[in-house]
Amino acid sequence: MTVQILKFGGTSLLDHQRRISAVSQVKKSLRAGFTPVVVVSAIGRRENPYSTDQLLSLLKNPSARNYTLLATCGEIISATLFSNMLEREQIDSICLTGGEAGIFTTRSVVNSSVLYVDSTETQQHIQNGYVPVIAGFQGRNVLGDITTLSRGGSDTTAAAIGLSLHADEIVLFTDVPGILTADPHIVREAKVVPRLSYEAARLLASKGAGVLHEESISWAFKAGIPMRITRFDCFDSSLGTWIGETVQQNGKDPFFRFSVTSQEYEEGYARITIVFEPRNRPVDMEELLKEILCRHRGISCTHYDGYVEIIVPTLQCDGVIFLLHNKLTVWQQAH
Repeated sequence: MTVQILKFGGTSLLDHQRRISAVSQVKKSLRAGFTPVVVVSAIGRRENPYSTDQLLSLLKNPSARNYTLLATCGEIISATLFSNMLEREQIDSICLTGGEAGIFTTRSVVNSSVLYVDSTETQQHIQNGYVPVIAGFQGRNVLGDITTLSRGGSDTTAAAIGLSLHADEIVLFTDVPGILTADPHIVREAKVVPRLSYEAARLLASKGAGVLHEESISWAFKAGIPMRITRFDCFDSSLGTWIGETVQQNGKDPFFRFSVTSQEYEEGYARITIVFEPRNRPVDMEELLKEILCRHRGISCTHYDGYVEIIVPTLQCDGVIFLLHNKLTVWQQAH
């Protein structure tokens, strides 16, 4: 059994046409000889009627238990709908809550963490010829309470399920083509980063890259399962961003890669992080960094192993990212 975990984010299931594309991804997996296991997020984003945020807006000062029960509904609706779409395409499918899929978490009912996964029931359904569709972002604790994970929890669900089933690959479908070299709203010429190590991906996630979730990468790393991030309508397996152990040639990683991200630092300031690989490859940016600190009123610049952090006024942030991206792109092309 060669298991492939297919995780569909909320924007990948936003409308009927996107859900048809998602069903086609399952068909592609089956044709390729994989055993697909699907994990879904709630449909859409904040303004959409079945999104988690929209459902939670119905509550007023809820208890933790009531909050949690409603918070899980978006993913259950999504999983039920998607499983039904597979059935209509003559693909035997079964919808499972996180608890039914054997996801056990810490005791807290909100912002819980996955402890382990007992995949016995999921494996039984697979052996009976069903494609499991698992509601992400949720599990149960040792007391039997329904629990919810932190934001991005559906990615963590996918990775933890992948570990328990010894999956060959975890594919995360979203509305962007992969991890980009910068925010495309700031740098229109931003490109997809074709591959990253687990360590670099985890670092980017911790520094504000919204398409990644740190806990999910940790689970994939623990299992040694590669992850791929790609668009919901991309059917070319060579595209997107591949995350795993990087390829070495003569003991060295020959391909220079980078990504620039940012997050709020403190009031009025932003922290820009440049993550690059190979980690030990020197990048000649000293003069540019000095210029940024001077011209853009930056307050600090710190070099670490594999990344650089710059603190600048929030109003200067986009311009600094644009400058850094251009410099790194030129350096990349020259090397």
